[in-house]
Amino acid sequence: MNRVITALLCCPVMFLVGCSKLNFNQTVELTTGEVKTFFIDPPKSDQKVVVTINSTDAELSYGVVLSKNFKESVELSDVSDKDNFLLIKHKVKQDTQSITIPAKEEVVVLVGNSTKNTTVSVSLKSE
Repeated sequence: MNRVITALLCCPVMFLVGCSKLNFNQTVELTTGEVKTFFIDPPKSDQKVVVTINSTDAELSYGVVLSKNFKESVELSDVSDKDNFLLIKHKVKQDTQSITIPAKEEVVVLVGNSTKNTTVSVSLKSE
């Protein structure tokens, strides 16, 4: 009987340890044309994630790409849907999108190319 109770108590804990919910929040100041990058740790399993961007003063571009496809020299304004990005948006002030991040894959979030100085909030949260 004690073994059954112990097993029932331990199973939920073991299940929670295996789940790594993504919860990333960052607020940064951007100058005109500047691009900031954020490296997000890989999830243990595929994760459906909500990406939210809020810019206080200007439209900007943002994207999410697997780190293995990320190039430091990329010009965010030149990226299109065909460039191996999981998500790319241009000329947005506020935006919310859902994506799936593959298991064990680090991603890079890029925000920038604003038309003037602005404060930007970046959020990635598991659904």
